[in-house]
Formats: sequence, C-alpha cells, structure tokens
Amino acid sequence: MPIHDWTKVPAGIFHDFHFLWAVDLSRSLNAGILPSNFYAMVEPAIPLEATDQECQIVGENASNDLGPSVCDIVREPQLYTARRRRVVVRNERFDTTSAATEIVAPGNKSRSKEVDEFVARATCAFDEGLSLQLIDLFPAGPFDPNGMHGVLWSRLGGHYEQPADKPLTLAAYAAAGAVTCYVEPTAVGTKLIDMPLFLTPERYVNVPLEKTYLAAYEGLPQRWRRVIEAE
Repeated sequence: MPIHDWTKVPAGIFHDFHFLWAVDLSRSLNAGILPSNFYAMVEPAIPLEATDQECQIVGENASNDLGPSVCDIVREPQLYTARRRRVVVRNERFDTTSAATEIVAPGNKSRSKEVDEFVARATCAFDEGLSLQLIDLFPAGPFDPNGMHGVLWSRLGGHYEQPADKPLTLAAYAAAGAVTCYVEPTAVGTKLIDMPLFLTPERYVNVPLEKTYLAAYEGLPQRWRRVIEAE
C-alpha cells in the first residue's frame, strides 16, 4: 500500500494510527524477526503531561459533524507528543535498551521547542550507544526545513538536503562512538520498504514497514479512511 497523505486529517487521527502501527511493529518484531535474546515493547516516548483543559478546537475542524468527541480529535498537534509511543528493543540480559523505532508525529514539527526536544532525545540515545530507526511521513516545515533527519544530522555535524520530489524520510542510525546513518527519502504514493534496525553496530534486523503499516491502516475508522483516500 502506498504511503498516504496524513496532512489531510487532524493530528489526533494520525495519533491513533501511530499507536496502532507501533503495536504492529512490536508484534512483528517479537514474532521471529528479533533474535531470541531480544524483545520489543511499545513504550511512552515522553511522560504524559498534557491535560484535557489544554484542548483547543480550531478552524473548520470544530464543525458539529465530528460529534461530541471533537475535542479529543482536534487537539493542538504538540499536545499529542506527550501521548506518543515508540517501539523499544531490549536485550534480555539485564533488560537493557538496545534500539528504538521513532515515528514522527505532527506535534514533533509544530514548534521549534518540539523539534529541539525530539532531536535532543535522539542525540542522548546516541551518546548512550543506542541505535535508532526514524520514520518521518510528514513533509518538512519551518522548523525542520530538511525534515527531522536533516535537523538531527546537522546536530551531529553532518549535512543533508531533502530531495524536493521525496519530502518524506526513513532513516536508520547505528551508534558506536560515531553515528552511521542509512537514509531512504520517499514520498506520498510510494510503497514503504523494509528498513534496518541496528541491535548492535554490526548487527541489524530488517523491519517490515509496509506489512505493519497496512495492518495498522486496516484498523483506522472508515470515516477517516475516506478522507485520506479522497482525491
């Protein structure tokens, strides 16, 4: 299934899909992809801090056809960053974290503060020798002009320019002192490819992004699938 244009729907809809995808990614990794001494779990990316009192209804999305739960759907994008989940891979020995898959959400790009926090969390992980897989299905914005990978790579001293015809990014980082990165620019309408997730600097598994994306998308409400799939 080709990548959809997630800018068509409110942040809360992608948040729901984000959670479903993380669960399917974790399930697939635990179903034989990971070596026997590793396991995957879905964990909070950052502590839950936002409250219902912070909910704001904006623009046309506040129309009555969304029903009584409009506040939960049209929440300010950055408030969903507090509810994001990521897939963490741990080594059975001491249950230590080895790697993580981060799915970028709209809120991560909504303000410079959110971009900085996302990048700071990634660089701290690299400092601890942890590897990272980055899935960014949203085009660059004013605070990440070359995508989230572009910001992160520049903080590591590198340079990256997002191809104009491929504004979305898949990236895999292997951390061992210096950070090595494998980047796959992509676009809406393109099928996802399997991407490596490094368990150690020399050892990786291929994560079935397309298969798990499709499984998660099947769980999305038809009401919002119609919006996403509309020409």
